[in-house]
Amino acid sequence: MKAESNDPFYEAEREVHISVKKLQHMYSNWNSLPDKNSILAKEKYYLMKDEIKYLNKDVDDLENSIDVVKKNTHKFNISNEEIENRTKSLKNIRAILNDVASDLTNTVLSPNNYMMDDYNNMAINKQNDDLEELAESAERLHNAAITINTELKDQQRLLDELESEMDNSNEKMNFVTKKISDYLQTNNPKILSLILYLTGISIFLLFVLVVS
Repeated sequence: MKAESNDPFYEAEREVHISVKKLQHMYSNWNSLPDKNSILAKEKYYLMKDEIKYLNKDVDDLENSIDVVKKNTHKFNISNEEIENRTKSLKNIRAILNDVASDLTNTVLSPNNYMMDDYNNMAINKQNDDLEELAESAERLHNAAITINTELKDQQRLLDELESEMDNSNEKMNFVTKKISDYLQTNNPKILSLILYLTGISIFLLFVLVVS
């Protein structure tokens, strides 16, 4: 009787059987496709090829474990009948994989079939598209950076001009204020009239500066 709870062989074998069932289902779907050169058929084809490769490696590992048991029967509590059953199970799995692989090769990789070239071309085209998209994205970022930098420089220039105008206005106002302060110390009517006149001009200039 199989001591499945104590032997990891059964868990590995169960996983392989599940994967083989999935492979057979995929093969059945692929085999029902009328055009084996369609994109869907090509995609399934290469997926099956990869799956067969991985499953064969798993079967190799399981067969190696059986060989270890055969060479060290005194260390394992496994009967010859059980070893034979395991060997037959793996042979059946290997036969299924070989049948599917053979049919794929005979059907798809015929002399008149250029699926591999088409697949490689699709892969190269996809890589080129990805590179072009990446280049376009980089160019957009570069242009955006240039635009932002230009706007910042324009804003800084406007701020500098405004600051310069404010400094000039402050100097003029300080000059006028000082003169007014000096003139306010006199009672001469002409000087007072001049003060009012200059004050009016200053207000007008300030208004023009603000409006412009």
